[in-house]
Amino acid sequence: MVGRQGGRRVKTWLVVMMGLSFSGGIMMLLVLGVRRLASLLKMSVKKEAFVVLWLMVILRFCLPIGLEPSFTESWQGPAHQLYQVFLAQEEKNDAKIREEKTYEALLLMTDEHNTEANGKAENNLSTSLSSETKNHQITDNDMIAKVQRSWDFYNIVGLIWLLGIVVALSRFLGDYFRVLNRVQKLDELLYEPLADLQKMMGLKRKIVLKQSDGSLDTAVYGIFKPQIVLSSLDEMTDYILLHELAHLKRQDNLKRFLAQIACCLHWYQPLLWLCRRYLCLDIEMACDEKVLSVLVQDERKSYAQVLYQFASQNRTQFRNSFAAFGENPVKSRVKNILAFKRYGKFW
Repeated sequence: MVGRQGGRRVKTWLVVMMGLSFSGGIMMLLVLGVRRLASLLKMSVKKEAFVVLWLMVILRFCLPIGLEPSFTESWQGPAHQLYQVFLAQEEKNDAKIREEKTYEALLLMTDEHNTEANGKAENNLSTSLSSETKNHQITDNDMIAKVQRSWDFYNIVGLIWLLGIVVALSRFLGDYFRVLNRVQKLDELLYEPLADLQKMMGLKRKIVLKQSDGSLDTAVYGIFKPQIVLSSLDEMTDYILLHELAHLKRQDNLKRFLAQIACCLHWYQPLLWLCRRYLCLDIEMACDEKVLSVLVQDERKSYAQVLYQFASQNRTQFRNSFAAFGENPVKSRVKNILAFKRYGKFW
């Protein structure tokens, strides 16, 4: 009984996760189509609008809200389909076994009937009941075997899924906290124009700046107590800081974190990884737009030049979970800056 209940629970979770993966994938393709159409038609759409849409897709992957029972019952997902293929040959073998046992049972009934033809009616009734009991036992054994195979299959698939989650989460969280540990060891940096830059971005919270030791790129690190790491102080610093302050204002690290957790849960779904990639790209573009909104025309040109120069510099080889200033495709971001110049304010 415990095994059957465990098998049903594992199957239910797999069906729900596959349902989320399927519906999330469909939603992701729709958003990608809208994004592509807006690009082809050169529509003046803020990238923040697509960031919101990507976050809705990620929530679709994670929250089983709106999945009706009829949907989860009718759509069993790839795991169930694979299981049906797995059982196809077994069911053929079971059918042959049932036929043979039924034939043997009929022969036994015939022999007993012929042998005891002159016996009492009670003996005939007893023989019939005994044969029916044997047939029921055969059917019960077949059902138990089928349930056991179902339990084994879904537990194997469930185990593979859980192992994938453990590996993905271990790598991500290990990398995440290892980077934060490095940030904590960096020296704090004082930069006088920081207060004015914060005012431009509408940030009143205390911002901690750290000087990179060469192992970390310029970026915002952390979620609840974020810190900005700068690789150097030069003429580009003000623009770079504006960009990183825009990330803080928009809580972008939290968005990336949630997207990565969703990818760990659905590690087998390539569409979700693609969704995360587009989310990070649109986050950077939306952040560029936020910076451009507080700059005048000439400063916007300088910002685009700084972005190009910074991205062309040598980057550290240490990979981490936080996006640096020039990490995402620069060509797309520069085009977006020029579009901002062309269209002005987006809706």
